[in-house]
Amino acid sequence: MDALMLNPWAALVRPNLPRLLWLMLGYLSWSSLFLYALEQASGLAAMQIGLLPTALGTAIMALPCLPVIVLTWYSVVKRRWLRDPELRARIESHGMYAALPWWQWPLINLSVTLLMTCVTHPLWIEVIGLLDLWGCASPDFYRLPNSLTVGGFGQAVALAFDMIFVRQQHERMRAATAQRQLAQAQLQRLQAQMEPHMLFNTLANLHALIETEPAKAQDMLAHLIDHLRANLSASRHGQVSLTDEMKHVQDYLALMQVRMGDRLRVRLSVPNDMGDVTLPPMLIQPLVENAIKHGLDPLPIGGELHISAQRQGQVMTITVQDTGAGLHTMMPTTADPGGFGLDCVRERLHTCYGEQARFSITAAPQGGTIATLQLPTTLPATPHTEPHTA
Repeated sequence: MDALMLNPWAALVRPNLPRLLWLMLGYLSWSSLFLYALEQASGLAAMQIGLLPTALGTAIMALPCLPVIVLTWYSVVKRRWLRDPELRARIESHGMYAALPWWQWPLINLSVTLLMTCVTHPLWIEVIGLLDLWGCASPDFYRLPNSLTVGGFGQAVALAFDMIFVRQQHERMRAATAQRQLAQAQLQRLQAQMEPHMLFNTLANLHALIETEPAKAQDMLAHLIDHLRANLSASRHGQVSLTDEMKHVQDYLALMQVRMGDRLRVRLSVPNDMGDVTLPPMLIQPLVENAIKHGLDPLPIGGELHISAQRQGQVMTITVQDTGAGLHTMMPTTADPGGFGLDCVRERLHTCYGEQARFSITAAPQGGTIATLQLPTTLPATPHTEPHTA
């Protein structure tokens, strides 16, 4: 990347400013209270300067240190950051303290702190005198060595705590990124397994039509090409809108319509205001494929397939209902029918939503089967990656 296109100030300083401002506020508050407590605990009249002069002195001597430290660090790191992509990646991954060896940070902090304290200590003494805030305390007691000791110790403690905080913060960020990447890899693996399953079933149907009804076979092949092209685009994204997902489902239904003709009757009930709701790609199609294969196709007269969606608050319910052969034809020995496509649906729901999503298959009261998905209207920021047993 051209160095002229990079903005080192925006990349190095701006993201750290909120944390550094809170650090400065905490340092000033802690230092003022700590020094005031020492005054009170000493019992020495010469030290009883009071909380306000103590806080004023801490502000005068400590406030300039942090901006100068940041500017010193920025001037040291800027040129290397512009030239070295590895340094940019390291700072992005591990934070500002990864820009320099660990021993250089105490050196910069202590050098700046001691230098600024030498400059600001006389100013503090002068301000306290002008405001007549000494009271019964002795100005001779508050000498430069005392300020240097307190300032250097305070900056060393603040630096240590901030380095630990930044390290832990970026470790959490890297862990969350790794978790998202793992979940995405799991989703892609499941999707890669599911697509050949659908393709195998479709090609088997296509093979049966080539000799008996070649015109239908050509039409079916054209729909298959369109369907695969759309799925290829969807597979490159971790989520799709409900509108796009339903378009993919309709492409698949067009394939089945060529083969089944009037035996397949489809009814869609998806409100227009739900079109922008997002969900993982190819989540509804396996339910549709299962309903056609096990419910409608075995019947000579076929039947109706009803796909509906509704939203209640932050929960979306998607239902795929058929008037086909019924639940017992899929797996006669169990009330929880499964299969490769449905297992993939369960795994993908668990990977994306954890326990926030529900999937069930039940017998319809008038015959046929109802497959129901209940899931949040938005995908969680951090997908679930724990093992799942269907």
